Amino acid sequence: MIKGEELPIKNIFNDQFEYHIPVYQRPYAWQEEHAETLFDNLFDFYSQTANDDYFLGSIVLMKKNPNDDYADVTDGQQRLITLTILLASISAYLRGDNQKYCYEFIWRGYKPSKNPPNPEPRLFIRPKDKIFFKDNIQQKFTDDAKLTELKNFVSNLNVIENESRANIRANCRVFLNKIEENFSDGAGGVDENKLLGFLNFISEHCYIVTVITDAKDTAFRVFNVLNTTGLDLTPADIIKSDVIGSIETSKQDDYANKWEELEIKATRQGFNDVFTHLRMVYVKKKAQGSVIDEFEKFVMPKMPSAEYFIDKVLTPYSEYYAEIKNKSYPNTNNSAKVDEINFLLMWLNKIDNFDWIAPTLKFFVDKHNDVDYILWFMKKMERLAAFMHITAFTVNQRIDRYAKIISEMENNPSHNLNAPLKEIELTDAKKTEFMNALNGEIYGLTARRRNYIILRLDSFVAAGATPDYNPHILSIEHVLPQTVNPGSQWEALWTDDERIFWTHRIANLVPLTRRKNSAAQNFDFDKKKKEYFTGKNGTISYPLTSQVVHENTWTPAVVSARQKNLLNVFKTNWEL
Repeated sequence: MIKGEELPIKNIFNDQFEYHIPVYQRPYAWQEEHAETLFDNLFDFYSQTANDDYFLGSIVLMKKNPNDDYADVTDGQQRLITLTILLASISAYLRGDNQKYCYEFIWRGYKPSKNPPNPEPRLFIRPKDKIFFKDNIQQKFTDDAKLTELKNFVSNLNVIENESRANIRANCRVFLNKIEENFSDGAGGVDENKLLGFLNFISEHCYIVTVITDAKDTAFRVFNVLNTTGLDLTPADIIKSDVIGSIETSKQDDYANKWEELEIKATRQGFNDVFTHLRMVYVKKKAQGSVIDEFEKFVMPKMPSAEYFIDKVLTPYSEYYAEIKNKSYPNTNNSAKVDEINFLLMWLNKIDNFDWIAPTLKFFVDKHNDVDYILWFMKKMERLAAFMHITAFTVNQRIDRYAKIISEMENNPSHNLNAPLKEIELTDAKKTEFMNALNGEIYGLTARRRNYIILRLDSFVAAGATPDYNPHILSIEHVLPQTVNPGSQWEALWTDDERIFWTHRIANLVPLTRRKNSAAQNFDFDKKKKEYFTGKNGTISYPLTSQVVHENTWTPAVVSARQKNLLNVFKTNWEL
């Protein structure tokens, strides 16, 4: 549900809304220049055309129950806080019923005729600053007492605890000065009637477009459409609101800081990805709704508490996500095994999807300190992910496959190197399918799949060496060219059928770290080795290319034998 309407301030600050600023929102950031601009724009418009309507922007609210007055402010907190400060400043110069009328905009249930004993503020800002805002801005004082309190508040130049509170105080000072400057009674005071006219203009003729939704993800989509600057709010930001908001107030700051530290460690986008992978770990199927909705339905109900979720789930998953993405599994007494684990993580990160991360995260969380079992798992996972990548599994097929691994880990938490996971293995039929794919016309695959096969093969051939597998320039070249010049050596050595069969298979392909040279591609073999496959100073970047350069000739028999050898390399290293 999305409902939008243009409302005057008197309908914005009334009992149909109780505004709450979620904890994921940034602190109050409007500074004096923003407050000055707002006041000057309002006053100039009021002075010239008091009966015309003035547009104050938009706010986006999330109401789970449209009939309830409780509303989370997805967008517009800066505007609502600043307007509340302005209304409180105006109230300080009003007296009697005029002052009470102004208080009605600030307090729910505050009616001059009823004046119940315990009215509530209309706006609840972030928990960290809520009491400060209530005590210094929203607090009710009768007649002159309000002005005295506000002036004491803004004249206090002591350093305030945080920037948002300093902004609140500075902007209140701006409004008090502006009111005295523009509504002077000529005797050192303020003309209350003129100020009341300004208040009525704000109440009756200043409008805000209010967009109300009943779902968080919808509210944030609307927010992102309306705001083209700044960082979009992510599902992690929205989930943070519910999680931190459910923690005891005295602990919220500590847990909010933990949350932000984890976001820094994983990076903002990476941290958001953690929630996607966590959803997969707990739901174990393709998402049917948004991450926000499914987290609320399927993940958080399984948590004993919000503190448990942050301490025992989010913290290790975020930390290990950073290890996985940065290829930085920590050093132990066996550095060789650690290096191999991180080498495998590098290859996994080259695959064109990240569905493998969810089961890997689950395994890391469960078995992180067992370096031998981690290494076993990484070998199996890289083989499985490579198989699905190369044979073009669909996203649904991948998710189903990884879900089985996650379920096995969940159902058999005691699995270990002596009794390892079974679902991560390839069946004999799948191994045959994998070998057939590797034996096919590799060059016809997508660039990501083709490059993965050839570079991964090169790493197997390197056997401990560390060629550059992140080159700035990479091209996959044919030794036997795709086009054979009449009268060339190639035409003499190869029949048409042989060329058709072997040209695009892996034995005839080599990686180069140079741009394609269309003129050189058709050279005869000896010249091609010297001028095209060999780099500066006789260096060769890749072992696969080096093997070719050391061949004396390039015939169908050489290529056929090479194909068998390379397939055997795959078979040995991927245990096919």
